[in-house]
Amino acid sequence: ADDVGVNCELIAVNIADKLDRNLFERYGDVQAFGANQAVHDRNSWYQIGSASNKIAAAANQYAKLYGFYLLSYVVDLEGKVVAVNDCDPAGKPINTAGLYQKNFKQAEWFQACLAGRFTKTDSLDGTFLEDVHVDEDVKTAYGTDGLVLGFSAPVKDATGKVVGVWHNCANFSLVEEIVAAPYQHFKKTGCLEAEITLVDHQ
Repeated sequence: ADDVGVNCELIAVNIADKLDRNLFERYGDVQAFGANQAVHDRNSWYQIGSASNKIAAAANQYAKLYGFYLLSYVVDLEGKVVAVNDCDPAGKPINTAGLYQKNFKQAEWFQACLAGRFTKTDSLDGTFLEDVHVDEDVKTAYGTDGLVLGFSAPVKDATGKVVGVWHNCANFSLVEEIVAAPYQHFKKTGCLEAEITLVDHQ
């Protein structure tokens, strides 16, 4: 019985460690995306579609490279959409043209980034992290449950002045897959009644 307890504890610690490392990388991604040179191409701003919007084209590349960013927006200081990807992580077109009519001025992530209210640790700063939630725009674009984690960071120009916000909607499956993986181990070791529960900060 003690061995089982120790084994379960090790699995739980391993899951927590993988989640921390994964989310740490996502924390940095959004800041790196916002530094993309395409953002400085003002002729691209507000142009609907990646054919004429270099920022949207860059967001498409990120979606494909990473495999779990469902929607990636850049919005200006008024909350108006500057660019959004129009391809999914598999490279298939998605209809996001209507999102250019949206305004995110009242969104918590937008207000937090402009106010410098970030999710911080001793070693992390500069990104606002939204807990898992249903994103209606993701739901509409993909026809799924829309369950995502949100990562947002200010976008700065060459002089360091904030000109907008980059917002990533990461598919919650990136967390679910880490939590689900140990069930194969449970199956092999005969622990068929073992359960893993993921809890939030509350």
